[in-house]
Amino acid sequence: MKKTSKTILGIFGLVAVIVMTLLAAIMPSSDTSAMDGVTDTVVVTVVNSHAWIKINNPSNDAILSHPQQTVEFEYGKLRKATAQLIYTDDHGTTHAVDLGEIDLSEDTGTAGISIDLSGYGYGDMTIKVIGEGIYGEPYEDAIAISYYPVTTTVEQDPDTEDVYANLDYDLDNPEIDTLVLNIYDEKDPEKLLWTITVPRGTTKVELPFAEEGYAAGKYIITTTAYNANGEDLYVPYVVGLDYTRKNVPTDVPNTGTLTAGALNVSKSDFLVTSLIVLLIASFGGIYFVSRRKNSSKK
Repeated sequence: MKKTSKTILGIFGLVAVIVMTLLAAIMPSSDTSAMDGVTDTVVVTVVNSHAWIKINNPSNDAILSHPQQTVEFEYGKLRKATAQLIYTDDHGTTHAVDLGEIDLSEDTGTAGISIDLSGYGYGDMTIKVIGEGIYGEPYEDAIAISYYPVTTTVEQDPDTEDVYANLDYDLDNPEIDTLVLNIYDEKDPEKLLWTITVPRGTTKVELPFAEEGYAAGKYIITTTAYNANGEDLYVPYVVGLDYTRKNVPTDVPNTGTLTAGALNVSKSDFLVTSLIVLLIASFGGIYFVSRRKNSSKK
């Protein structure tokens, strides 16, 4: 009886193993499922649907002295763009001038528009580029500029101490007749140190810092443009200069004593000469001692 029970249990066990093996064979593999999850790639593309504009030239707060300018800008997602110039006239009235539509070859890229500042007087202005996005949304960018009849840069030659003013302006501007340059000490800006008037066409002026013996320090140089009637066209253009002087060697006081400096003898020459004298004296002493010994032997 016991033997029969063991046989039956063995048969059931064998059947159970076969059934579990079949179930394991038909079940999906967990490894295969994991690999499928890794190889499936989901690509998400973020599309910027908003319009944008960035003016690159002129730079913001630029000071210009030539009327013909080109406004260059980058843009994205635009279907059209226009430019506008805002300025204030001599009576204090602010005007917004439409400069026209800008040709855009693509909805994203770079573009530009030429403008002439001569018709709006001198002073501070604002340039705007106004765009309409491909989805109808508005966007704009703006910069501030200043328009002067003349601008000046100052340079100092580090070797000669000479100082020059470089004048930048429209040489064909009929309004400009003469240019006046003034020099002031920054410590006393009300006191005029030097002035010069030059005709239109002059682009470089030497400033007499070395000739006048000006001390090292900070100075102010102004440049004003005048018309043929002697009227200034706009406020002076102001630039600063940190003037430096070359180091002058201090004179050695003459005490009456003969020195190497008085003979214009360099330190190296002095040392070489001293070494030669020392060698001659040494050889002379050796020779003298040797000769005395030879005399004593005799």
